[in-house]
Amino acid sequence: MNTENTRSSFAPALSLVAAVLALIGSGCAIDPGPDYGDECLPDVLVAWQIQDSAGNPVTCGQVGDHPSVVALVDGYSYSGDCPPDRSSGSIDVPLQSNGMYNIAVDLYDQDNHALAPEQTLSPALDVTNCGSNETTPATLVFNPTTSPTTSPTSTSTQ
Repeated sequence: MNTENTRSSFAPALSLVAAVLALIGSGCAIDPGPDYGDECLPDVLVAWQIQDSAGNPVTCGQVGDHPSVVALVDGYSYSGDCPPDRSSGSIDVPLQSNGMYNIAVDLYDQDNHALAPEQTLSPALDVTNCGSNETTPATLVFNPTTSPTTSPTSTSTQ
C-alpha cells in the first residue's frame, strides 16, 4: 500500500472539514444582522403584502407603473422595491440600538400618491437583540376606485 497516495487523497477532504469547522466556530452560521464592523446592531425586516378588499393577492404590476412600498420606522422613511410580479415582500431596515420602534407601511404610485391606506403595526416592535427581527406582514388593501392622495412628507433615511 502506498501511504503517500493515500495521504494526498485525504488532504482535500481534511481541508474542507477544517473550513466548515472554522465557519461554525466563527458564528457565521447565525445571522448577526447588518455588518457594522465589530458592533452587533439590530435590523428589522418590515414585511408587507398587497390585497384587494376581498383578500385576494394583488401584484405590484396590477397596482400600477413603478409602485413603491415605504416603511416608516420612528418617522424615518425606507423605500422598498415592488417588483411587478410580486404581491408581497419585505424592507430591511437597519436600527441604531435595541428598543421600541413604531412602524407604519405605505404603498405609493410613481407620483408619490397613496394607493392604499397606511398600515400601522401595533403594538410597537420591541427589539431586544442585535440580530435580525421580522414583523408580521402589513396588509396593504389596494382599491382601484379610490382616488390617490399625495403622501405625507417624511424624514429622510437615517
